[in-house]
Amino acid sequence: IYNSQFGIYNNGFKLSEAFRPYLVDFLKTETRLQISQPPQAIDVEDRKTHPIHYLVYDKEYQKTVSKYFNEAFGYELTPDYLSKKHVSLLMGRIPQTIGGAAPDVMESLSKQFQSYPKVDEQGDGMRSFAGVILHLILKNFGIYLIDEPESFLHPPQAMILGKVIGELLGDDRQAFISTHSEDVIKG
Repeated sequence: IYNSQFGIYNNGFKLSEAFRPYLVDFLKTETRLQISQPPQAIDVEDRKTHPIHYLVYDKEYQKTVSKYFNEAFGYELTPDYLSKKHVSLLMGRIPQTIGGAAPDVMESLSKQFQSYPKVDEQGDGMRSFAGVILHLILKNFGIYLIDEPESFLHPPQAMILGKVIGELLGDDRQAFISTHSEDVIKG
């Protein structure tokens, strides 16, 4: 977005509808469910185009996402670092540094990752919950429209999701939420 494009807005014109995707994120059900699909793997110098890419290369993002998912479902989340094609989001303990020769470490991690369930193969509740976290963790937008975030969740997870939304938004971002759930509001 160039400054000249905002000049029209400052002169009393309405902000163009074309700007909305840059300013507002609409988290409808399909969006939340699809975000857990494994993106194409990238190298460290490549541009990150998916929230899972940030988890691969930023341990703080990974810790935060894992903490919230663990609170709701009892599983930590970790991306499949070893994949050369697509990076699945896995449900299992975040791997710790293991001593030994590189081939041994790779083999150990590979076996560990193969035993972990993939988020994209889980029920809609887990995928939707992960989708909300993955969208909000990056702080790419100032405004979020979230349509029925409680969909597919039991009341305890809906309450946790409400709490997570509030914590991740902080004071510098806001969400407009359409909900039928008292649990989301309580959270």
